[in-house]
Amino acid sequence: MKRLIMFVVLAFLANITPGFGMTTPDDEQVSSEYQPIGVRRRPTNFHRSLEAPIFAYYAAGTINLDFLENLGAATVAIQNLTAGGQVAELIDTGMGNVVIDINSILTVGDYYMTITTMSGEVYYAEFTLE
Repeated sequence: MKRLIMFVVLAFLANITPGFGMTTPDDEQVSSEYQPIGVRRRPTNFHRSLEAPIFAYYAAGTINLDFLENLGAATVAIQNLTAGGQVAELIDTGMGNVVIDINSILTVGDYYMTITTMSGEVYYAEFTLE
């Protein structure tokens, strides 16, 4: 009988105690589904921003970058604006495709990515992972 009462009390507490068996926004898993990311070239003329020769998308904890032309060596920085954290890598765009693992900063939230070439061109993207 004591075991039954203890079980009922624990089950009741599990349903009303905040944080007990509940998830917080930081605990939520980011969907691993494909999500395109729009990359733009930072304008030198502030009246417009240009399409970039870069096709980017998120899939399964990675940011995939497909370069439609060789931009040379570049630095990619991806910031998690919601939970904090940053991933930065030096890449060679001549490879055509680059995959960057972001599992170390991966949470549901907003992100900002910059791709800076050695010649000084800057490309950027703002995106949300849900």
